[in-house]
Amino acid sequence: MTYSNDIFSFFIYEFVDILDYNSITLVEQKNYEIASEKIQASEVELLLSKIKVVPEPAKIPFPQADKFDRLIDLISLLLENGLTSNDITENYQFDKRQTNYYTSAGKYLGLMEKPGKIFTLTDEAKYILRQPHQLKYLKLIEKILAHEVFYQVFQLSLKIGDIPSKEQITKLMYESDLEIGNTTIDRRASTVKGWIYWIWSQID
Repeated sequence: MTYSNDIFSFFIYEFVDILDYNSITLVEQKNYEIASEKIQASEVELLLSKIKVVPEPAKIPFPQADKFDRLIDLISLLLENGLTSNDITENYQFDKRQTNYYTSAGKYLGLMEKPGKIFTLTDEAKYILRQPHQLKYLKLIEKILAHEVFYQVFQLSLKIGDIPSKEQITKLMYESDLEIGNTTIDRRASTVKGWIYWIWSQID
């Protein structure tokens, strides 16, 4: 059994050859979410009306971490204990580059910090993670949309009724004042698209 992102996951395995440990095979996985409530579109509209766009953080690159669920996993893990880069790499079976991407994304959103050799949560992140499911996810959505590119792309998604294409996102990023080279902006657009998709997946 595992617990992550407010979801309990149960795994059933069998050994095809009872004498061979390496013959273990996943038979079935069941996911259960207890007392969760979907976010209503009206709540996100209210959130949008109150959002104050923040300046891009100094000396922290624009995120390149496509799976927002994985970032939530990471910050949830840090609620228990601080972790070194090596700890994170081993826990997620990342390579070091992926570890850098996701820890950097956490710092970009103001959720993580690294005062020494250990990554820890900011006080704001600890507060957010201790909230009930619905409020926690609204707060995380707010942290994303407080950044101008994400705000603009989400507004575009409302206008067209769909997740914008990478080409549409890239165009908005080119028009912004982001300090991103032309060779990397396409990869960053994938992250924007992934995070906007995650937001929509939380809305009923």
